[in-house]
Amino acid sequence: MKENVSTAVTGGLFGLVLAAIIASWQVIVVVAIIYAIGLFANLVTGLLYAKQTKTYSQEKAEAAIYKKAGAIVSILALFALDLCIMGIAQYFFGLKYNIPFFGCMFTGYNAVHEYKSMIENSKKLGNKSPKIIDNAINKAEEALDQGKMPDLEGILKGSDTDENIQ
Repeated sequence: MKENVSTAVTGGLFGLVLAAIIASWQVIVVVAIIYAIGLFANLVTGLLYAKQTKTYSQEKAEAAIYKKAGAIVSILALFALDLCIMGIAQYFFGLKYNIPFFGCMFTGYNAVHEYKSMIENSKKLGNKSPKIIDNAINKAEEALDQGKMPDLEGILKGSDTDENIQ
């Protein structure tokens, strides 16, 4: 009897996840692509800087790769959690909820840090960055580190006040 119950629960969750994926896979793909671009760019600029300064270390590289892999696994787990929540909300409560909130928030948070690190690495390599990009990344990172949502309109206007953080 226990086997039948566990099989039914597992199959039900799998079905709910598949149903939720059909409704929200576009959001997941877009957010994942944004993060992947930042992750790859940060990795490349970091390696270029390490090679340029002859400070490349196998141990540091492995630690960074493990850290990035941990973030990717966490992102996948949070998207799976979101899909389960969306499926359960629709199946049991009839609520149409198609935005993977937890996965998007965590991915966006990590993406901001990846892009900031990539810009810092690029500057170390001798490149310049427009002040508006530096300000936007810094304000978004500051808001996220405080557990707040960045005010995109204020950041894009270039205002230097704390009103850019909601």
